[in-house]
Amino acid sequence: MSAHLRWAIGMSALYREALSALLKFSALFLRGSHPRLSSCKFAAMRFNLIFMLLAVSCGLAAAPPEGIPRELARERANRISNVRYQLQFTLVPHAPSAAGHEELRFHLNSAGPVLLDFREGAADKLVVNGMAAPAAIENGHITLPETALRIGDAENVVSLDFSAPVAPAGKAITRFEDKDDGSEYIYTLFVPMDADMAFPCFDQPDLKGRFRLEIIAPASWTVVSNTAPESDIRIGGREAQTFFAETRPISTYLFAFAAR
Repeated sequence: MSAHLRWAIGMSALYREALSALLKFSALFLRGSHPRLSSCKFAAMRFNLIFMLLAVSCGLAAAPPEGIPRELARERANRISNVRYQLQFTLVPHAPSAAGHEELRFHLNSAGPVLLDFREGAADKLVVNGMAAPAAIENGHITLPETALRIGDAENVVSLDFSAPVAPAGKAITRFEDKDDGSEYIYTLFVPMDADMAFPCFDQPDLKGRFRLEIIAPASWTVVSNTAPESDIRIGGREAQTFFAETRPISTYLFAFAAR
C-alpha cells in the first residue's frame, strides 16, 4: 500500500474518531450527565474537537501527487485488474478539441480512493457505480471516491464526459493540414506516456486494458484504429459513426486512431 493511500485511510479514521468524540461529549452535556463539567470547560473541549475536525478535513482535501510517481503506479498495479475502456470521440474539422464519452470498467482488491490520470482537458458528469461524483481535475488526476467503489468480484463501472485538446503539435491528438490540397489529418501519438492527454485512464504500461472505440466524424472521412471496424452508420447525412472491435489487452500508449 502506498504512502498516499495509507495517509488517506489514516486521515479518514482520525476524522471519524474526532467526530464520534464530539457527538458523545455533546450528548453528555445536553443530558446533564456530567454536572461537575462547567459550561466553560465543555466549550473549551468542544472547541478543541472542532479544531481537530477542521484540521483533519483540510488534510483530507490535500492534493493528489503530480504526475504518476513510481509509488502510485505500483499501488494501482497491485490493486486494479480486468480493465476495459469504452471510448467515443467526436472529431470536428479544424476544432481545437475533441469531445468524448468514456465508460471504464475494472476490479479492485482493496479499499481506498483511486486516481484516474487526465491532464490538459476537461471532464464532466462523472458517475461511479451509479453515484454522481466531482469531476475535478487536480495535478493531472481525477479522484474516484472510496465510498463509491466496490471491492472483490463486483465490477466497478465509471462513466464521464470529457474533452481533449487537438493541436498541430505538443498534444496527444495531433492535427496536420496539407497546404497543397487542404486535406486535414487527425491522429494520436501516446508514446511514451501521453494517453492521459486524450482521455482519462490508468496511464502506465503494466495496467493493460481492452479498448472498444467509437468515432463520430464527417461522413467523407476514413477512420482507422487498432482493430477492424465492426459497423458504420450515417448520422444526419453529414456525419458517420464507426464502431471498432474490442482490442486484446494492451498498454494505453499502444491504443491509437487516425482520421482524414
